[in-house]
Amino acid sequence: MTLRLLVVVIAGLLACSGPREETRATHEEKAPEPTQASRAACPIDPPLQTSDVFIAYIGYVRRTSSDSGMVRLGPVRALGIVRDGVLCETDGAFMSDTTRLWPVLDPAAPPFALHNVSGFLDRVGEDHWVFHAEIANEDLPFGTLLSSKPMGSSQFAAPTEEERAFFRQHKATCDEQAAPDPDRGPCEDPELIAVSDIDSDASPEYWATRPYLWDTGITVWKRTPQGLVEVLEVCSGCRD
Repeated sequence: MTLRLLVVVIAGLLACSGPREETRATHEEKAPEPTQASRAACPIDPPLQTSDVFIAYIGYVRRTSSDSGMVRLGPVRALGIVRDGVLCETDGAFMSDTTRLWPVLDPAAPPFALHNVSGFLDRVGEDHWVFHAEIANEDLPFGTLLSSKPMGSSQFAAPTEEERAFFRQHKATCDEQAAPDPDRGPCEDPELIAVSDIDSDASPEYWATRPYLWDTGITVWKRTPQGLVEVLEVCSGCRD
């Protein structure tokens, strides 16, 4: 074998063996367990399209500070938009006195009308607008989820006992609050309030309350074999 031919053969062997080694090493790497789902790609404050479903929640009525002084936060807070089976965050800038919302767990109920829709610029963290509204029914409990269209039972349902137990097992925390409910003690547990499958992938989303220091918001989790993966976290006007 000539020297030139030997060099060619060795180069060919190296070229073939390299990628096989890299492929084997890649397959042997263990992928990290997910802790947070990728945020939806839709804009933060998209205009509400005909096929969109706006999701809001009932929060605690309270006062908070703004550039113009103290403001009263109404109970209706923006949570997200379901667009083509994807849940994305929204500030609810499109809310108006003509907006009608249905309870997601009781779609046969008549819709509620909003009034006194307003907003303020919250400068805690990155500057962002917080929009909120009043609602005709003042007896809706905290954490009630509302939608701009009636949602069927295949989309939203009350959690089962198994789902509640699974949530408690993975989110058994008690978060301290600056002004705790005297009937509940110095800290507050997250509470599972609804279960959905808005992307129709047979992996449910868990909608739960999430206590913060000065208020309580809503977090949406995805149930996976690795546990609960955070999809969306909203606490309108939280000061911490």
